[in-house]
Amino acid sequence: MTDLNVGSWQHQAVRASLTPHQILADLLDGDDERAHRIWRRYRSAVGVHRASQGAGLELSKIERRRIDAALHFGLAWLTEPGLQPLSGAAHVARACLDLLPLATETLIVYVLDRGHRPIRKLVIAGGVDRVIASPADVMRSVYAAGGTGFILVHNHPSGDPSPSEADLRFTDKVRRAARTCHLHFVDHVIVARGGWRSLRSRGVCG
Repeated sequence: MTDLNVGSWQHQAVRASLTPHQILADLLDGDDERAHRIWRRYRSAVGVHRASQGAGLELSKIERRRIDAALHFGLAWLTEPGLQPLSGAAHVARACLDLLPLATETLIVYVLDRGHRPIRKLVIAGGVDRVIASPADVMRSVYAAGGTGFILVHNHPSGDPSPSEADLRFTDKVRRAARTCHLHFVDHVIVARGGWRSLRSRGVCG
């Protein structure tokens, strides 16, 4: 039986006719030798993208912009068409693919109306391995936007979507706060390059 609370990105993409190394060479005006050297060092599109945005690679300004644009264009393709209302963890995860290339954990709060339609999307940034936010921050955000419920989404820069003990503790605190505030805590979804996980399935969200 398929676990609808655990997902992989593999089914989202069509097998490309070009390898990542060949695509990178195209972005570098056909410089296959330089593309091979960069790909051999970083071994992933996300790794190359992160390095290209810093000073670690000898790239021109236009090459940096091409690599950045290529990554985000691919993410835009994966997330078409618009995803409203949000209907299930897989739907939510696809709506947040733009979190995947980030090097720091970022928390998204989707404030929902009674029909589970998002009426506001709030972004809370954090550090490499945690988001600095409290349940009170989440409740205030939902109330301020006039919502009746919410969904949380955050990324794991490590690439592993498995929830940490800190993730589970935070989610449980949010669940208790939402119950006290009479707000509907729909789900907490973790996204990463290795896939996504829904914490609702673990009974943490209530």
